Amino acid sequence: MLAALTTPILAPVKLAACSPSACSGLLGLGASSCPGAASLESKPLFPMGTKNLWVRNAARWPAEILSVTGEGEEVSQGFVAPDVRLPFEALHGEVWRARAVRPGHVGDRRLMLEEKVGVVPLRECECPQPAFVDCQKPPYMGPRWTPDDPVVFRNDHPTPVDLFWFNGTCEEIVSWNEIGGLMPQRLKRFKSTQGHTFRVRSAADGHMLMQHTLDDLVLRGCDDEETAREREQLDALRLRAASLAHERDQLRDSLAERLNRLILALQAAPANSSSVAVGATGATALEASAAKSSVLSAGLLALPKAR
Repeated sequence: MLAALTTPILAPVKLAACSPSACSGLLGLGASSCPGAASLESKPLFPMGTKNLWVRNAARWPAEILSVTGEGEEVSQGFVAPDVRLPFEALHGEVWRARAVRPGHVGDRRLMLEEKVGVVPLRECECPQPAFVDCQKPPYMGPRWTPDDPVVFRNDHPTPVDLFWFNGTCEEIVSWNEIGGLMPQRLKRFKSTQGHTFRVRSAADGHMLMQHTLDDLVLRGCDDEETAREREQLDALRLRAASLAHERDQLRDSLAERLNRLILALQAAPANSSSVAVGATGATALEASAAKSSVLSAGLLALPKAR
């Protein structure tokens, strides 16, 4: 009987590694980080429907927006000028990319963003626990007057969850028709509006797991990254030049030493009658040759070392 009344001890849930926006809900934290190369595979899922991608260009040059087919081909969907924000209709599972439009510049066609459209996974993050303030409103039944930005959530948490719309002051439950909460691995689709924030709470005790804001995809110029990469390349060239200069100095010193040894050997060699030819000045050909070698060697040794 005691065993039957004892509450089973559940294994602790491992908290997911979440982005800062999963707790703060601040806009713009999901901006482009300028990937070095395209790596995502596009697999459009037509039954899942469409999703709006709002792209805001914060760079100083235009960007071309491209969707990627299942075969990996990039298809242009238009251009976004600097300081312009535009929506694009995308399929779930599709990969979208943004490339810089800078003719004649080394950064032309550079990949500025790569995004795979998909559901929003619901999980537990290490978030502060804001107090729950109920808006005390009846469930919203429509009709909607704002543009529809559909979003699909998937409960990746091992227990049921409730979803709330947070207006900055209070929370209004939007998963009211899910009896007992949204069950694990279930999908939930909402008609929403860009900028809306959803809070996810445990259906059991109401503590907040995470929150999600429908945010823009922000394109950055990545000047800092380009400058850092150019600085690394310049440092590598400097190291290579210093290594070559050191190798050159070693070869020069070795050559000078060999020439000095050769001159000393020629000076120490005994003269023989067959090699002696007296010139007008009385110097032998051997001495003249040695003097010439000595002059050449002295000239080499007198050369300054380049730095």
